[in-house]
Amino acid sequence: MTLIELLVVVSLMALLAAAVAVGAMRHIGPATESTAETDARSIRAAAQAYLLERGACPADAAELFDEGYLDRASRRVDPWDGEFELTCEGGEIEVASAGPDRTWGTEDDLRVPDDALTGRGGY
Repeated sequence: MTLIELLVVVSLMALLAAAVAVGAMRHIGPATESTAETDARSIRAAAQAYLLERGACPADAAELFDEGYLDRASRRVDPWDGEFELTCEGGEIEVASAGPDRTWGTEDDLRVPDDALTGRGGY
């Protein structure tokens, strides 16, 4: 094999690797949002168990970890390293994330309301 042939093969392999990388990159955003939703649902379910057993809402997700309602394998923060916000009003539990921009009140905020687990709603 000559040097020219070797360069052509290496160049083609590099182009193929670049094409695969570009194709994979468009799936990272939706996968990250799906991870955030799954984590929020886990925290919400743990908060519901806490509320049923103790009659009060936990202060935050860290309290759920400390009290053993979430195991150590569960994520304490969202995929963008922001804290999940946990709110309870009248027995309704909502878990939210500020989303990729890490700013509350913008259109990329993720919310898992109380009815999200029953299929009557979502975020």
